[in-house]
Amino acid sequence: MSHGEVADAIETVRNGGAWPGAKAAFQFPVLTACWSGELRLSEWREVDLNSGIWTVPADRSKTRREHKVPLAPRAVAVLDEARQLSDGEGLIFLSVTGKPLSDPTLSKPLRE
Repeated sequence: MSHGEVADAIETVRNGGAWPGAKAAFQFPVLTACWSGELRLSEWREVDLNSGIWTVPADRSKTRREHKVPLAPRAVAVLDEARQLSDGEGLIFLSVTGKPLSDPTLSKPLRE
């Protein structure tokens, strides 16, 4: 997908009929440039909304080094959407069953 098509794709997903958790998770990598493995197992304890920083632990980082991801206002809004679907503890992005999202689930909203 070209850079110019990204905003339209996100808007299409946001207005689609996919599970709200999948819609939120679909947007987050675009806003943070994270890998799917970093996203799928991300936990609320890693996020500091006051400072707008998400700290990805080394064991889930592709480089195997902890790194800090600055969160743009829209990324924080996506986290707020995800929080409404959970208890605010444990995993951030949950499947319909409450388990971690799978890689295919992340791309499903766009396919639909």
